[in-house]
Amino acid sequence: MDEEELFGEVFTFLFAGHETSSVALSWIFYHLAQYPDIQEKIRREVKETLTEQEGSWEAYESMEYLAAVINESMRLRPPAAVYRRKVIQDDNILGYNIPADSVIVIPPYVLHRKPEYWSDPETFNPDRFLESSK
Repeated sequence: MDEEELFGEVFTFLFAGHETSSVALSWIFYHLAQYPDIQEKIRREVKETLTEQEGSWEAYESMEYLAAVINESMRLRPPAAVYRRKVIQDDNILGYNIPADSVIVIPPYVLHRKPEYWSDPETFNPDRFLESSK
């Protein structure tokens, strides 16, 4: 990674990250307010988990339902409308030539609503991210 690429990454973390984090949290809280039953499931999971393991990273990672709610909220309401990345060298992906300095744009809002990828894509359903549902 050269100095310009490093600067771009640091800039993204420091300046773009704070806004997307607050947007993501706002949507998570919105979804929890809309679904008190889901809110209660998270409350139980957190209470049970933190009783056994006080505030450790392992405790956080073990909260599968909380992770599913976060993932589903970010699927339904991504914190950014599009993700842009500049190609740093010529590449070929699935037969498509992508020249260096091209800009790749990924629209998660659109992709996350495609029925060919997501069943009932407009519905908030954290269970779709649980291992037992796959």
